[in-house]
Amino acid sequence: MKNLVFTALFLISLNGISQENIPFREHTKIVKNAISKDIIYPKRQKLISDSLVITKDSLDVNFVPFLKDKKLNSRYKYHAFGNKNIKFIRQWNVPIRVYFDEQLPKDIKQSLTDYFKKFNSINNLNVSTTKNIENSNYYLKVYKEHVSAYTDKDYKTLTKEEIETEIYSGITYDLNCNYNFKCTSGVIKISNSELKNRYLLSKLKIIFYLSLTDFYRSNYAEKESLLNKKTINAKHLTDYDILLLKNHYNYIYPYKVNLTSYKSLLKL
Repeated sequence: MKNLVFTALFLISLNGISQENIPFREHTKIVKNAISKDIIYPKRQKLISDSLVITKDSLDVNFVPFLKDKKLNSRYKYHAFGNKNIKFIRQWNVPIRVYFDEQLPKDIKQSLTDYFKKFNSINNLNVSTTKNIENSNYYLKVYKEHVSAYTDKDYKTLTKEEIETEIYSGITYDLNCNYNFKCTSGVIKISNSELKNRYLLSKLKIIFYLSLTDFYRSNYAEKESLLNKKTINAKHLTDYDILLLKNHYNYIYPYKVNLTSYKSLLKL
């Protein structure tokens, strides 16, 4: 009977744990004779059973958020989750080695090479370029066919200027990430027709930044930020962009983190 009661308690405890809602890595241990319970069937008696105790990993207990400003933290939560609990933080956990398609103009490649160096001031983030495709895990590739996040029907609703400036018009990106949303490789797909677009460099800067974070853009982001939807000619990373990125990569989570999990971590 004692083993039966413990088994039931053990199963109830496990069923109450969903990985999507665990805000930090957890370990378990059994505490002997921890639970006392009175029963009346089949006869009145007191049962003493073991208990499953969950303990927090010390790495997670020591989690310290980078952003101290409440307003900035609120902005970060919007960019990272969009106030949706179904969205998870996406991070790179390996060095990023970028290979450029030979069709990209030299000035674009040089500007992006300089731009990538800015990311190396961020903890847990390392970005560089390589001339050997075999050594790369991130490819800026030009396609003969048109690639876009927009359908033909969508294009009919866009102005000529919007077709030029919308970041996913003529460009898309794909990432290879694991179950915990840790990324190890990626590609930015560029339509051949985009090579003559005067906003190509700006679009690539924004999309690369987004591929590091999977952030939502907003009209309420700071002026000239890559995350501001009104920014169509991005020239550099703003302080706002850098602060949010530093917070995003301040800690590499060894598990999935949604909005509920992130709020729980802030309370540790």
